[in-house]
Amino acid sequence: NNNRILHLAQNGNVLHNWNNGGTIRMPRGIAVDAAGNVYVANTGNNRVEKYQPNGTKIANLTTNGVGATNTKAPVGLRIAGTGPDQFLLIADGGNDRVVVLTLSGGAVSTFGSTGTGATQFDQPQGVAMDPTTGRIAVAELHRQRAQVVLDGAPAGDDALWRGNPLHRRFHTPRRHDQRLTRGVDSGVVG
Repeated sequence: NNNRILHLAQNGNVLHNWNNGGTIRMPRGIAVDAAGNVYVANTGNNRVEKYQPNGTKIANLTTNGVGATNTKAPVGLRIAGTGPDQFLLIADGGNDRVVVLTLSGGAVSTFGSTGTGATQFDQPQGVAMDPTTGRIAVAELHRQRAQVVLDGAPAGDDALWRGNPLHRRFHTPRRHDQRLTRGVDSGVVG
């Protein structure tokens, strides 16, 4: 683990290489908004950080804890919404929940808790959102499953997926694997 972020050109050349003075530790998730700002799940430091495209840090959007703008071991990130209604989904692995923030770090909502039931998680690792329905898919590490939620509640018949159509269980689902989300947006913005 090199504890850094690489910004690559389409041809693979390194445009920027940064580690914020050595303070990035175990980065596990990344997202980019329409303006090119980069959001990093600085998992080892229990926070989500926002950077300009050149690597200049703008702000810590979360800090360690359990409040509405706190995270513990954040992993998966996803920019959702369009225009001024964009927001950031965070798989808050250490708190077994999903945190939803504005792109400037304001609290929108949180959902989930520790457990085995619907909308309960065991180390969520990834999030994705269907832009047409608002359904959010959450992939869990320890239960090897993905749940689909709408407004913080189970989302109908597809609310819980355990493995593929052959009834095999997922093997360590990670971040926003598009196979889990049945054609949900790719998360690439801009």
